[in-house]
Amino acid sequence: LEHKTLIKILRTPQAFADFIADVNTSLQQLTTSIKHNDIKVVRRILHTLKGNFACFDLLQIAREIHNIEEEETITLSHANTIRNSTSAFLDKYKEVLKMELGSKREVVHTVPEDIIAEIED
Repeated sequence: LEHKTLIKILRTPQAFADFIADVNTSLQQLTTSIKHNDIKVVRRILHTLKGNFACFDLLQIAREIHNIEEEETITLSHANTIRNSTSAFLDKYKEVLKMELGSKREVVHTVPEDIIAEIED
């Protein structure tokens, strides 16, 4: 399953880099909103993050966020869980993706389609 996810990401590297930059920003906003007890904003950010992770087929993280949404109280620990899961995914594929949470929107490299096709097979 992660194999197909990785291929999808490699086919749209700039979109994924933008997504990761947005995740970083959203997590900062989430942390601030939790600290200010702004429940409406917290739930909106979580809902958006869940959908965005699902768009890149990062379904395990999307499910994790869904479970957090179901909690009566959202805490900083929940925000850290999302941050840690995202960082773990990026770290697992750092040799291919060459990005980390908090990195710039720039794509360092792209993978040629013929290489992606070989991975797919």
